[in-house]
Amino acid sequence: SQLPVMQGEKTVHGYISWRSIGEAFALGKECNTVRHCMKPCQALIILEDTTDLLEAIRRIISKDFILVKSKEKGNKIIGIVSTWDITTSFIELAEPFLLIGKIETNIRQLIDKHFSQNEIKAIQNPDYIKREINSASDLTFGGYIRLLENEKKWTRFSKYEISRSFFIKYLQEVNDIRNEIMHFRQIGIQKDH
Repeated sequence: SQLPVMQGEKTVHGYISWRSIGEAFALGKECNTVRHCMKPCQALIILEDTTDLLEAIRRIISKDFILVKSKEKGNKIIGIVSTWDITTSFIELAEPFLLIGKIETNIRQLIDKHFSQNEIKAIQNPDYIKREINSASDLTFGGYIRLLENEKKWTRFSKYEISRSFFIKYLQEVNDIRNEIMHFRQIGIQKDH
């Protein structure tokens, strides 16, 4: 979608993009070579590879992409970052948070639907400072597990035909992943979770 027009690894003459090609065609210009569709270098943003990411994102949004150079490599152009790259990176970073949120919302809805307020209140961990518990959203993730691992209470979920032991096992795995994510440790989300 974007391509710098360069001489060697340091000199950038301009760039072509889907937009510059489209503009050339729309204006009825000859568009047989890169030169015919190239935008000048002045319209291009080149940032150091050490530039703060948030600052770079603002610049990328304004121009659809930037070129990246490295002082350590003699000011050579070492790459390109586009809005597409930012979008895919955002998805990779945000997906674990969104999935955990979705899982928690579904669990809370199930608990609120199948348990009374008194049953939910009774599950509060006595090791924690007392706080008001009115619904499943006031429980910790550990509270969900304590409530659902009770075999007698689990019978309320029999219509879902889910194994209690497997469900609790996976819920504990989700809790572990949630703790990793919410403490901002560097982990990716595995495809089997």
